[in-house]
Amino acid sequence: MRKPTPRRERGFSVPNSQFSIYLGVALVCLFGLIAVTPLWRGSLPQTADGIIHLYRLVELDNLFRHGVLFSRWAPDLVYGLGLPLFNFYAPLSYYLAEVFHLLGLSLVNALKAVFCLAILGSGATMYLYVRDLFGETAAIVAAVAYMYAPYQLYDSFFRGILPEALVLAFFPMVMWSFRRLITLGDRRHLVIGALGVAALPLTHTTSTLILFPLLVTYAIVLLLLESSRRSGRISAGSPDYKSGESGKMHRLRFGIWGVVSALVLGLALSAFFTLPAILERRWVQIERGLIPPNLDYHHHFLSLAEILSPPRPTDTGRMNPAVPRSLGLVQTIPAIAAVTALRKRGKSQKAHILFFAFVLTASVAMTLPQSVALWDRLPPLAYLQFPFRWLGPASLAVAVLVGAFVDALSHSEASLRLVINRACAAIRGVWGLRKLGRTVSFHRSPSPSPGERAARRFRFQSRESGVEGIPLKLPGPRCTSPNHQAARPKPEAGCFRAERAPNTFQFLIAVILLTLLVLAALPMLYPGYQRSLPANPSLSEMMDMERRMGAVGTTATGEYLPIWVEWVPPESLLEPMYRAGQPLKRLDTSTWPEGCTVLEEEYTPTGGRLTVQLAKTLKVFFDIHYFPGWRAYIDGEEVPIEPTQGQGRISFIVPAGKHVIHLQFEELPLRLAADAISVISLLTLLGIIVYLAKHEHEGAKVSPRPSLSAGQAIVMAGLALLLLAVKVAYVDHHDTFFKWSFDGTRIKGVQHSLNVNFDDKITLLGYDLGSSTIKAGDTLRLDLYWKAQRRLETSYGVQARLVDSASNVYAQQDNAHPGSYPTSWWEEGKYMKDTHRLTVPKSTPPGQYLLQVGLYEPSTLQPLPVLLPGEEEVRETLTLQPLSVTKD
Repeated sequence: MRKPTPRRERGFSVPNSQFSIYLGVALVCLFGLIAVTPLWRGSLPQTADGIIHLYRLVELDNLFRHGVLFSRWAPDLVYGLGLPLFNFYAPLSYYLAEVFHLLGLSLVNALKAVFCLAILGSGATMYLYVRDLFGETAAIVAAVAYMYAPYQLYDSFFRGILPEALVLAFFPMVMWSFRRLITLGDRRHLVIGALGVAALPLTHTTSTLILFPLLVTYAIVLLLLESSRRSGRISAGSPDYKSGESGKMHRLRFGIWGVVSALVLGLALSAFFTLPAILERRWVQIERGLIPPNLDYHHHFLSLAEILSPPRPTDTGRMNPAVPRSLGLVQTIPAIAAVTALRKRGKSQKAHILFFAFVLTASVAMTLPQSVALWDRLPPLAYLQFPFRWLGPASLAVAVLVGAFVDALSHSEASLRLVINRACAAIRGVWGLRKLGRTVSFHRSPSPSPGERAARRFRFQSRESGVEGIPLKLPGPRCTSPNHQAARPKPEAGCFRAERAPNTFQFLIAVILLTLLVLAALPMLYPGYQRSLPANPSLSEMMDMERRMGAVGTTATGEYLPIWVEWVPPESLLEPMYRAGQPLKRLDTSTWPEGCTVLEEEYTPTGGRLTVQLAKTLKVFFDIHYFPGWRAYIDGEEVPIEPTQGQGRISFIVPAGKHVIHLQFEELPLRLAADAISVISLLTLLGIIVYLAKHEHEGAKVSPRPSLSAGQAIVMAGLALLLLAVKVAYVDHHDTFFKWSFDGTRIKGVQHSLNVNFDDKITLLGYDLGSSTIKAGDTLRLDLYWKAQRRLETSYGVQARLVDSASNVYAQQDNAHPGSYPTSWWEEGKYMKDTHRLTVPKSTPPGQYLLQVGLYEPSTLQPLPVLLPGEEEVRETLTLQPLSVTKD
């Protein structure tokens, strides 16, 4: 039977689906331009992880310039001694940055380009996913909510962890492809899903520990939902009417087969990395990554108050700003409201809302200290290091629920009033959760007045009469005209949202939400920036960074050092060669006797070839860390390698005479098998792509999604440009509610202002102290505010201690890096907040004590003198104030 041509009616649109998608993505990216404004500056944001990822990109670029497209071995790290970085740390984000660099961007700008791609990409993929669930308008709001999720911005501008920011952009795409594969049976999404699954572990292995189980659970929910839907009655208008029961089961079996195939192909594609990374962990010091307190999960739980904290202004004069790790109140309130309004939902929408409500609840629970027992009983969770990583999937769930909230506004007015009421209840609920004492209660609004009923009946007139309105289902008189019934949108078809153009109220709320989402995120768009960072750092500058930060091998604790490396020398004989740009000579000849010479010596990043003349048999040493895969050949014959004791350098015995030595880092049988699996899966995927190109498969037809009108699209684009102009033209240059600057002398809100000079190098501007009285056994928090008077070459430590009148120390805490930054990194004109927690022993006698602070050089423990005006005596510490210690 010929299908009737859809008729364009007032209030409804029959859009070009492909153009509609492009328009929606363009609007999302237009709003995303505001989020990426911190990346417009020439330097890199001041983050500890960002600089590490930059120098990993420097190493990858050096390998590329030597013709090595993929190497598990990073030869120039650890001062040139090397370590197997890319055998264990996912490399995809660096390859994307290298593509931008090959296109002409500097290394710094290439890295920022990938950060920009992660933010905008997260919005685009979230838009595609939510569009199928809740329609165009809801998808745009959900995408902006995801881009401006505080945790997304925290990852990009304050942690600088590029792989985690990028993996959060990939995940909605995988969910979108799985949903379309199961619901529509579209084979093209098998390819997209497989590539997405492969991208997860290749981008950030740690996040994949969270996201992959979530993905499998979601696939199971989709299959159960599809099975339930197809087991029901087949109506004459459904896509399965002609195919009958056999076609219905065939589609379901294909969905199961497609999901399993996508998962298997994706994991197989990434096997070249994941299998060695998992099975060769015993050869590196991976346990170093769990060293407390910095990387121990026990010290990184969040409070519910922080998770639900409102935005706070940013002090641009502070180097380590206090950025709350939260879900964002503007996102959380409508998300909770969406969960409480399920009555008018179809089966598919209701199942998705409940699923993401569960994801949100479980993710938030895993960030709270009450979940520590679960963390202790599941050892793999320890490798997550930071419980706040669960804010990633929580932010995703919140964004989807925000889209559900916007979609609920397009339902009948009775439901609309209920949603508004639930939103108010959600606000009270969030406030109650933050206070940990209130009960969330919801109230229905009173029944409408006779005047309101009359106004609504007027809106019920049919579209034939020329009066545009929204069909509503309310108690009392109802319009029953045939024209009105024909104009009503059909109920939810399958697992896709019914055709319904956004009404005026829904669009208005969407615009308000978009504005609030951007404004609430503005305080997080003012990070600090790296000082004196070259656009294209060199390998010698990378070594300076390793030494200055203590980030040996661009790792936090040396967790990828081979187990044979017990200590790393403070200096390397290779560094002068790197700095002078000379060819490397990795063979150590400093102890060779007379008559032994090197005739020829040449190295590649993963090997070397030498010709030596030895007067006697020698044990030769190479300035290369040993790791399985390094093999040595003398005149073509393999000889055993023996790692040196302590340093773990490569050594082996060479007999007297003239010999050709060949040293090469090769693939082990396990790595070759993993490579073969990836190659076979890649060929399989290419075969599927060729098959799909030759045999066009449309899959099930998708109803056109509700589309924005031209006027609504223009309004949204204008709003995005207006917000961008306000930020760039005004907020960036003035002190406002969103951010303020530092005048160089006084800090806003500090309890005790000071101006104490430490050796004309550092100034103590003030301190905060909760109370001047503390019970024995409790912990005292002390916040110190420091400012460097000039650029410092030495990294000083800070000591805070509690002493009695005879200078006996009862409690003390030292910070080697005050405020988590070495003092050699401190910038002039900015200050640092340095937090100390002093636990007073229970055995401390009650009485009066003195709270003292001081600065010292860690290598010599030499204190910096305190220069007080009018005093000739030089003090080693500064007494802040007396403190009373009491007993219970």
